[in-house]
Amino acid sequence: MEQLRSYVKSALLVLAVCAAYSAEAQDPAFSLFNINQLYLNPAFTGGKGDLSVGLNSRAQWTRVPSRFQTNMAYIQGGCPNWNLGLGLRLFDDTEGEGYMRNTNVAGLVAVHLPGRFGRSLRATRNKKYILSFGLQLAVGQRRLNWDDLVFSDQLDPYLGMYVNQSQVNPQNEVSNFVFDMGVGTRFRFAFGNRGSYASMGVAAFHINQPVESFFNMETRLLPRYTGYFYTHFQTSKFTNNPHYLSIGWVMDHQQVLRTNTLNMNYDVMSNLMMGIAYRKKHVFMVDNDYDSFILSFMYTIGNLTLGYSYDFTLPNLGLENTAGTHEIGIIYNFKGTSFCKKGARRARSIDCYDLDLKRADRSNWSIWRP
Repeated sequence: MEQLRSYVKSALLVLAVCAAYSAEAQDPAFSLFNINQLYLNPAFTGGKGDLSVGLNSRAQWTRVPSRFQTNMAYIQGGCPNWNLGLGLRLFDDTEGEGYMRNTNVAGLVAVHLPGRFGRSLRATRNKKYILSFGLQLAVGQRRLNWDDLVFSDQLDPYLGMYVNQSQVNPQNEVSNFVFDMGVGTRFRFAFGNRGSYASMGVAAFHINQPVESFFNMETRLLPRYTGYFYTHFQTSKFTNNPHYLSIGWVMDHQQVLRTNTLNMNYDVMSNLMMGIAYRKKHVFMVDNDYDSFILSFMYTIGNLTLGYSYDFTLPNLGLENTAGTHEIGIIYNFKGTSFCKKGARRARSIDCYDLDLKRADRSNWSIWRP
């Protein structure tokens, strides 16, 4: 009987995956916002100027008898003389017990326009800002392993799995190639006299709504919208390694999938940042429609940054049923290295990239904050 239940669960899972796919696919969400900035908004590309490589891996609901594994790797850097950022991103996502796999590669470019406020507002008087615009062009394909699927005609209420071969004929193992486009913008500015700053941005992905299907059907990817707002309050003035208290909000919206994450990070030490976050569907509504509670940390050793987050799944699903979600991130920064040839304007351009916050941007964490 337990064997039958296992097969039934697998069959139901297959039906759910296929139903979700027929109703338009949805993108996964990450929790380490400081490390996977390119997934959040292409306008982050090359924003620091230095060359860096990164990796994110997210294992969702490790106790559920299915695999939801998402991996992303990237390389990005700047052309400071031109105020440009360039990047390349690789993405691989597995849904179900290896049934559905989505792989794509994207090229990213961003332009970063520095400026300075006037004297009208005291809080931002003569403070620097940077306005960025980003573009992402991607190509990808989905794969489905039909041999691992279990259909209802293979099950018997008494014998369980009694037919190895289904009467359902295997269909195409891969979808058509998808050419995808995304855009984003962000605005980052300094305020006050303590080296604090704020950042905000919006982005849209799949804006061309590409057709994606295994059956040559008119199935389109619907747009995904993201937005964020962060304030970074410097809590230690007059120091070469300032600490920050960062409070922010991140929104991810695609079809019926809508998440709002309230996030707070604090620099416990100059090279250690701890964070807590709370994710739910409607951020300003008091209801039971919540998702998870998130703990995270980031630690820097020289040019290497390590990050980890754990999502405590709150009821409805329950932590005992899912064992939560693990996510790790790694970034290596090649300080002083960029994609373009060094020139006489390089030093001043990098200062513009960093808002020229003097003491504030000497902190390791200023590189990776949204």
